[in-house]
Amino acid sequence: MPDQAAELRSLMRNAEQSRPRTNGPAAPILVVQGGKGGVGATWLSVNLAIGLALQGGRTVLVDANLNHADAASYCGVQDRDTIAEVMRGERDLREVLQPGPAGLLVAAGAWAPSFMAEASDRMQQRLVDQIRTLGSHAERIVVDLGAGTGPLARKFWQAADQALVVATPDTAALMDSYATIKTLHRAGQAEIGFLVNQAKSSAEADELFARLERSCRRFLNTPITSYGDIPSDPLLPSSIEQGEPLLLLRPQADASAGIQRLASRIFHRSLQEAA
Repeated sequence: MPDQAAELRSLMRNAEQSRPRTNGPAAPILVVQGGKGGVGATWLSVNLAIGLALQGGRTVLVDANLNHADAASYCGVQDRDTIAEVMRGERDLREVLQPGPAGLLVAAGAWAPSFMAEASDRMQQRLVDQIRTLGSHAERIVVDLGAGTGPLARKFWQAADQALVVATPDTAALMDSYATIKTLHRAGQAEIGFLVNQAKSSAEADELFARLERSCRRFLNTPITSYGDIPSDPLLPSSIEQGEPLLLLRPQADASAGIQRLASRIFHRSLQEAA
């Protein structure tokens, strides 16, 4: 009998931990996704989140890239408190948020082969549910998904208001972007945007978008939206080597100007939708 009582208490405690605690209106969720690794999805997530924070209002950056969690290090935030505790039901997401640059709040990611094997469907859903309850802490939420297309990415596409797919200006990256959209849009309801990182020109970015958009309409029957480009910038490698966000390290750089334009567009759109 004592064993049954202990088991019942454990079940009740787990149910309480997994239940999302609502507090305030839902904040818009923007997921940033790379069609493949190396296109700068995490770099863009960090700098865009900072750009949104600088526009005004509270912004949260969540590193949900289980393959390569390094957004926190870009922000100068330690990874001692991570989404791993949230996914296990040990802590609320609010408890692991840490102050980052420009007033940003950061939820550090967790990556290890053992944790990836441990991250069950229930654990992944708990993280998504917790992010949905951040209305009292954020007016915008940016989620870095890296280049994964697994179950967690599909859950975030279902929960997100917008999904921003990032590519570099080469055929392989474009094909991978199409494959990502094909894999994830059927499971998700997010509006799909496309952005070219390290573009040599806006004309080049426009041409890449037109090719991708034709394929998405013809074969997937789904529209996508152009979010422009981030221009190629000689200062970008130095910011990556120094482990600092380019937007703060070199605010006058061409790529920083591109980030600011993107942040302004997303910020003003959120204001219009809230009106």
